[in-house]
Amino acid sequence: MFWLKFVLFTLLGRSVLGADDCGVRIPITQQLVSFGNASRLGEWPWHVALFHRMNRASPMYACGGTIVAKNYVVTAAHCTYPQSRARPLKIAEILVRAGIANLQALEHSLQQVGVGEIVRHDEFNSDTVESDVALLRTAGEFEFGSYVKPICLWSGADDEKEVVGKVGTIAGWGRDENQQLPDNLKHAGMPIVSRKTCRDSDPLYYTRYLYDRKTFCAGFRNGTSPGLGDSGGGLYLEVGGKWILRGVVSNGKVVAETRLLDTSNFIVFTDVAYFMPWIKQKLNIVDDLLGTTPLQDFSVCGKKKEPQFKRTGFKEERKWPWHGEVYRNNKTRLCEVAVISDYFMLSPAEVYDEVDVQHAAQLMVKFKVFKDGRSQIFLEQRIQRIIRHEELQRDTRLNNIALLELKAPLKFTELIHPVCLWGGDPAGWTLSRVRGYLDDYDQEIYEEALGGRGFCYQISTYGFSGMLGDLLFLKHA
Repeated sequence: MFWLKFVLFTLLGRSVLGADDCGVRIPITQQLVSFGNASRLGEWPWHVALFHRMNRASPMYACGGTIVAKNYVVTAAHCTYPQSRARPLKIAEILVRAGIANLQALEHSLQQVGVGEIVRHDEFNSDTVESDVALLRTAGEFEFGSYVKPICLWSGADDEKEVVGKVGTIAGWGRDENQQLPDNLKHAGMPIVSRKTCRDSDPLYYTRYLYDRKTFCAGFRNGTSPGLGDSGGGLYLEVGGKWILRGVVSNGKVVAETRLLDTSNFIVFTDVAYFMPWIKQKLNIVDDLLGTTPLQDFSVCGKKKEPQFKRTGFKEERKWPWHGEVYRNNKTRLCEVAVISDYFMLSPAEVYDEVDVQHAAQLMVKFKVFKDGRSQIFLEQRIQRIIRHEELQRDTRLNNIALLELKAPLKFTELIHPVCLWGGDPAGWTLSRVRGYLDDYDQEIYEEALGGRGFCYQISTYGFSGMLGDLLFLKHA
């Protein structure tokens, strides 16, 4: 459910954050550099540089940060203190620069803004760096374009099992493998490890600085690591073609003799997922996104007109108003889909080959109605994009789910409107309906199986077992 919730969250980014689509960047050709990759202008358009300017001195680069809205940046709370941490910085002592890949060059895309408010987490402790997260409300708004964009915010659970084993990306101008502050922005992949693995690698350090749920660890422990000066930057995960903020660089073990970061150890990140309720509150984002947006407007979704009467042989004009069928080249029927918004539909993923994904416009969704004794097409819509789950396994059918984006929005009527999205566990629901290609049959849902990525059902009558692409609808009592 996390993958679906995240992708749906990104579809709503424009209305929630008041911005263009979050988490999308321009295509970039990468150039390999030792212990990291050089980043081109616009490759990480949400990454910003924070400068400290104290005692009227020239601004000095201090930390990274991540744009999440037109006037908000997420960073580490300790980045809002001077290096000595003697006192918290004032708003006039921090500058934010966006749209740059070089710290020294005056690039045409540079946007510099001051800070209007520093919002540190109430539980931040400058000694232990617990709750090391802060929001900077900028004095002016960013102008979004190719080189400056917001990243998407996390919308799934904060369970570490959601991300352990995944490789995130960090970016920054921190000191490199030669302990020099580079001019050019660099980025590197960072595999996320479990808290147990992290704590067991150095119990003395991580028992003190790794907080359950509030932080997590990532890194290769081979020299590829954030450097001093990368604090506050984000750890990004790519999901469904969108980039999402999951972590904020917080701290790492320092070699006592050199006072330099020990790159053979894991890096501790503030877990954005845990702090999302706080971030939403400060950014005035609704707490339960899926429960309060048009995608989940329970006055609209899942409603179907009940027939006024039934007789022997009676068949409803259109029993499931969210139901559609996908055809390739207007001939080959592939599967059934369920409308979940005016632009998007849910579908099985395995029915689409690579040609379908690359040339989605050859696919059409057809909506049918039963009239004059036969099924008739009353609406056809072209498909613009197929977003398959990136961990689809065709042999086992795990993660067999995709989102289809239409070229033009649907207009909701009695005959077409969305189904509600599931918000709980199917175990325990006993009487439901499966919408098959042949007809509708009563069935029962058995306990969830397949590691939470699928479940089993059995038809109680007719021996019907379902076909590829059939849809399962549950009705709440």
